[in-house]
Amino acid sequence: MNKVSETTLRRRPEPKPLAGLGVLLTRPEGQNDALAQRIENLGGRVCAHPIFTIRPLFKTTATPAVPHPNRYDWLIFVSPNAVEHGFNALGQRWPRRAKLAAVGEGTARRLHELGARQVYVPNEGFGSEALVDSPNFKSVRGHKFLVLRGRGGRDWLASQLASRGADVETLEIYERVRRPTAGELEEKLFEGDLDVVTVTSAQTLLALIEGLSDEGAVRLRHLLLLTAGSRVVELARVLGFVRQPLIATGPGDESLLRTLLDWWTGPEEES
Repeated sequence: MNKVSETTLRRRPEPKPLAGLGVLLTRPEGQNDALAQRIENLGGRVCAHPIFTIRPLFKTTATPAVPHPNRYDWLIFVSPNAVEHGFNALGQRWPRRAKLAAVGEGTARRLHELGARQVYVPNEGFGSEALVDSPNFKSVRGHKFLVLRGRGGRDWLASQLASRGADVETLEIYERVRRPTAGELEEKLFEGDLDVVTVTSAQTLLALIEGLSDEGAVRLRHLLLLTAGSRVVELARVLGFVRQPLIATGPGDESLLRTLLDWWTGPEEES
């Protein structure tokens, strides 16, 4: 036996850190690819099952229905989707006068990618609650705000700012359209190869479980939920999810992946 063969036999490949783990990804269509690739590179199995397709509500740029952004002191973007479609609705240019604010790092990152220079983002936490609690939004009386969001989004942020004396308008610039693919997901759930489901919004979790049969919903409730939002955690409790969810520090790929790795490679759960 030659030396190379001996070395090859002695050196067994180390298992990848997510080997054996099956993960269901549910972000909108076209938004799962990067995370799926990273999970697979670490040895995990991925089932990408978008619950929604994101569709813009304004087909052309600089639509007359969109108010001029320089009428406002602040433009607030509640998600990367709001940035993507808001940028187009605003004529693919950022205002000179109005300041830009994002509810989290992922939204801020998309603003920067599209050329925004100054973006305000909460120093701690993420989401509308973190933004409202941040120093720049404690005293807003007389300030004009435009909140860019999806159709049917929460009014909580606008109402909180208005209660502090701000002049607030909302602009719905995209909508979520449910994808009729429940049959494919039922098959995956019944195969038993899934361990974790990632959900980054309460709307997604509700639509996910409503689209399943009773038995499919039972199987989904036994998966471990990975999320970053307190509203998703509370809804999961109401819907009867069996296990305590994994809670990431944010909804971005890096945070979700780190939380997944820490759990899967950590101590085994007690039965």
